[in-house]
Parts: sequence; C-alpha cells; structure tokens
Amino acid sequence: MGTVMKEFDLDPTKAAVSMKYILNEDLPPIRIRNDNNVLSYIMLKDMEREPTKYPLIIDVAEAEVDKSSTTLIVNPHAVSDLCTL
Repeated sequence: MGTVMKEFDLDPTKAAVSMKYILNEDLPPIRIRNDNNVLSYIMLKDMEREPTKYPLIIDVAEAEVDKSSTTLIVNPHAVSDLCTL
C-alpha cells in the first residue's frame, strides 16, 4: 500500500487508504492489504485486455489519531512530597 500512498502523494499519518477490486459481480470485492496484493492485481490486469474488467475501488479517509493515554507510575513512598511532570 506504500506504493499507492506515494503515487497519490498521501501522508500515511493523515490519510487511511483501503483498496479492493471486483473479480466477479457474484462475489464480494477482494481487499488489497499490502504491496504484494497490489502487484497481484497489476498482474491480473495485465493478463486481461478489457480495460473495464476488474474495477479497482480506492477509499481514502482521514486517518484516526490514536489518542491513547500515557500511564505514569508514581511511587507513593517517594522521598519528596513534590512531584513535577
């Protein structure tokens, strides 16, 4: 997926990209998860002469920022009564 991020000039810290393609209308879309999957898709497209076959779906969304909290372990038996962070 890094290849696609570079191609579209997307910052991975600001954008989340998901890709999938339709192999057959009777089946659910196949999700592309990594660069190897991208290469497999390109090879599949190279074998097919019809340009509209196996449409690619690219979804770009704003990346979720992990707002996990930081845990600070404080020793209650510290020598000093003052603790600064």
